[in-house]
Amino acid sequence: APPPEPTKAAQAAASESTTHSYCADDGIPELKDALKKKLLSDNKLKESEVMVCSGSNQAYGNVVVALLDPGDAAVLFTPYYFNHHMALQMN
Repeated sequence: APPPEPTKAAQAAASESTTHSYCADDGIPELKDALKKKLLSDNKLKESEVMVCSGSNQAYGNVVVALLDPGDAAVLFTPYYFNHHMALQMN
């Protein structure tokens, strides 16, 4: 049987909705705030906009939607991940 302490910790984490559900597309607000504070204190970057993605596919899709309008041309060099091509087709 697993040790009781880690089992209790896992049960407690599973009961929190923030540990196993989707969040806003731009990330968890507390994490974004912490990153903005770090950028200010360590890098002296004021009023930084921060986006936290769950992976490179989401980040790429967000960039495509933000920068390209329907009908815009985009260059996709090979080799590329098939989802990158799909993101361009959906835009």
